[in-house]
This record gives sequence, structure tokens and C-alpha cells, in this order.
Amino acid sequence: AARDLANKDAERKEAQRERAEESAKTGKARGDAVKRAEICDQARAAVRMYQSENKIPLYRLNEKGERILVNDEERRRKLEEQQRLSREYCAG
Repeated sequence: AARDLANKDAERKEAQRERAEESAKTGKARGDAVKRAEICDQARAAVRMYQSENKIPLYRLNEKGERILVNDEERRRKLEEQQRLSREYCAG
């Protein structure tokens, strides 16, 4: 009787541990999905900004904190990078 009780207790603890592990995996997957969605949204917004028809002047900050105008070549490179991120993080 004591052995049966000990076995049932061990089985119950194992089942709890398995449920806890599964819950942790689900939570991590949910967190990963949220992060991917945020990156996707940011990349899509950046693509729209870099593709803007009226070529809004864009600036970046250099290491001294000074505003530097983004030239056409840098704009093209940044557009390509954001398009790559969009394909990677927005896909299915």
C-alpha cells in the first residue's frame, strides 16, 4: 500500500513537471512570436520610410551625436536591409 502511494505520488509529480515544462515552452514561443511581430512591424515601417516617393530628407546621428544627412547610397543600403528583415520576420 505504501509503495502504491509512493508510485502515485511520483507519477503525479512527474506529470506536474511535464505540464510546467510544456507551459514554459508555450510561453517562450508566445514571447518569440511577439518579438518577431514587433521586428516585422518596425521593418515594414522603415521600408515605407526609405521608399517614400518624395524622398523626405533622412538624418542619422554620428558618434558625436551630430545629425548627418543620409545620402542616396546609404538610403538604398538601409532599404535593402529593412526589406531583408521584413522577408525574414514577416514570413508565415
